[in-house]
Amino acid sequence: MSDPGLELGKVVVKIGQVLMLLLAMFFFYLAYLDQFGFFSDWNIQLDPDISWLFPSLNPETIISIFCIGAGFKFLLILAFLIWIDRKIK
Repeated sequence: MSDPGLELGKVVVKIGQVLMLLLAMFFFYLAYLDQFGFFSDWNIQLDPDISWLFPSLNPETIISIFCIGAGFKFLLILAFLIWIDRKIK
C-alpha cells in the first residue's frame, strides 16, 4: 500500500513544476516582446531611487533585464523542484 502523504507530495511538486515552467516562459516571452517594442507605447517612469543603478539605460531595457532575471529565477526554482521530485521516489 502506498503512503498518501508521499502521493500528495508528488502531486504538489508536479503542480509547482508546471507553475514554475509557465512563469518562466511568460517572463522570457515578455523579454522577447520587448525586442519588438512591446513596451514602447507605455508611459514608463522609473523612480529616481532605481534609475541611479542604470543611468544610461532606458526604462524598456530595464524591464527586459528584469523579465530575463525573473525567468532565470523561475528556471532555478524549477530545477530545485525537479531535484526534489527525484528524491521523493
